Amino acid sequence: MNPDDLRVETSRLNNVVVVTVSNDDYPLPLVLASVTENDADFNGQPIDVLAEQWREKLDKEIRRAKLVLPQKP
Repeated sequence: MNPDDLRVETSRLNNVVVVTVSNDDYPLPLVLASVTENDADFNGQPIDVLAEQWREKLDKEIRRAKLVLPQKP
């Protein structure tokens, strides 16, 4: 999986805000996390703001992991 074409995005799935990942080889988005109203209330932020924060963190950590973990030949 090439980190250059990696897409970590927020969207709605069945009226739930989710963070997904996809790329050119795997275009069907994979749900990484759902962001609920309870999550937003607990964090004291609007759900869309919290989802974007989670998206940024997940994107950063996935890209970092791709750099430090050994790649398959």
